[in-house]
Amino acid sequence: MNDMMKTGIFAGAAVVLALLAGLTSPGSPKAAIFREQGQPFFPDFKDPFAATSLQVVEYDAAESGAAVFKVEFKAGRWVIPSHHDYPADAKDRLAKTATSVMGIRKESIRSTRKEDHAACGVIDPEDASSADPKDRGRRITLRDGSGNVLADLIIGRKADAEGSRWFVRVPDQKFVYAVSMAVDLSTKFSDWIETDLLQIDPATIWGLTMKNYSVKEDARAAQLVPGETWTAEKPREEWTTEGLAADEEVSSAVVGTMTSTLKDLKIAGVRKKPEALTRDLKKNKMVAANEAVFYDLMNRGFFMAEDGLYSKEGELEARCADGVVYVLRFGSVFTGSGLALTSGEEEKKEPGKEEKKDPPATGTESRYLMITVRFDENAVQPEQMGDPPKPGFRVDTKPWSIWRIQQLDEDRQKRFDEATKAWQKAISAASKGYNTRKEAGEKRAKQLTERFADWYYVIGADAFGKLHIARKDLVKGKGKPAGPELPGGEDDPHEPH
Repeated sequence: MNDMMKTGIFAGAAVVLALLAGLTSPGSPKAAIFREQGQPFFPDFKDPFAATSLQVVEYDAAESGAAVFKVEFKAGRWVIPSHHDYPADAKDRLAKTATSVMGIRKESIRSTRKEDHAACGVIDPEDASSADPKDRGRRITLRDGSGNVLADLIIGRKADAEGSRWFVRVPDQKFVYAVSMAVDLSTKFSDWIETDLLQIDPATIWGLTMKNYSVKEDARAAQLVPGETWTAEKPREEWTTEGLAADEEVSSAVVGTMTSTLKDLKIAGVRKKPEALTRDLKKNKMVAANEAVFYDLMNRGFFMAEDGLYSKEGELEARCADGVVYVLRFGSVFTGSGLALTSGEEEKKEPGKEEKKDPPATGTESRYLMITVRFDENAVQPEQMGDPPKPGFRVDTKPWSIWRIQQLDEDRQKRFDEATKAWQKAISAASKGYNTRKEAGEKRAKQLTERFADWYYVIGADAFGKLHIARKDLVKGKGKPAGPELPGGEDDPHEPH
């Protein structure tokens, strides 16, 4: 190696050392950045339960703007403000998210330049610039009960092939870090609510009644179109219905699909009912003939009459062993997506204005649903009891002696007395069980009435198809298997009106 090459190497090394010295000198701003590596992003955020609100913002390309989803603790309960303060099942989920955010550390700095924000996908979703939507990140903000910010972070693209590290940036800062994180940032309405909507146990359902009427509307009036009504009951082990021929039986597969659909019924969206309607429903009284209530109901496919409420596509009644009776009324079709589906940002029909005949062409086809609950003592199922004991009878054979005859009679009477005591004990237990079940049913009906009175629900078309069953689909020939497609499948010939 000649002297000129040595001189070049020493000069290059001197430049590198000078750059490092500049980056790491005590007075350098960049030195502070490197010293922060490994430190938490939010060192003052130490209690996950201090977080009482979570806001996630992401850019919605379809709407050409930021979509905001928020959960907060308000008036003693967790609610979703964007969905009319619908109750959120958020306490544990929010604490888990807060704990994950608390654990994020500044592992590795990747850029100090604003020009790299697009490549890392950490442009603020609410930025007013014309940045490409795919270059915008998701912004998560956690606040305490006083509104103070506990954490605020923009999460961008994955920083490695494994997907365990992400590019992140604190808003109003240029620096981009690559960090390990496992934060669940779902903005889906369905992920933040109680998934068990009806709170019904399929094993306790012993009666189903389907009223397959419909309501036809025109510009002037709504007309009730009568339809068949069927009732299926399960008094003991098997389901039965009126009018079965000798070679017919109720399809256990169809009933099973109906009861499991009730158990797993999913909410696609919610709408707030008018206060007057909610008040009447909570009191289990006839809905008042208020004009605003009348049109609000009609907009969803529900209609007031002198003898009660009717719905666009009939109603299903489910009776439970504790006397709780659910009534599901099927309203109009709604087609939409996004917030229009989940919270109701659709065009509202004005009083006197003719309803549009064609729903929007895009989105998911769903249907409005109204749920009411009542307690019916006649629906409380009694215990299934066997026949009462019968006394034994003396059989005249060839007894060994008079003493033997008396002994047999005494044994028979003893067994009869023991069986009678056991029967009386069973009767007492059954009566106690009945009363306990009745009291629990009355309490549960009140709780469910409070739960459902505030809301119209939106459910998927598939759930409607599995619940809206004609009698011919309920009954099958004995020994014959159910058809390849249960009602509500792709081959169902009964299209919703």
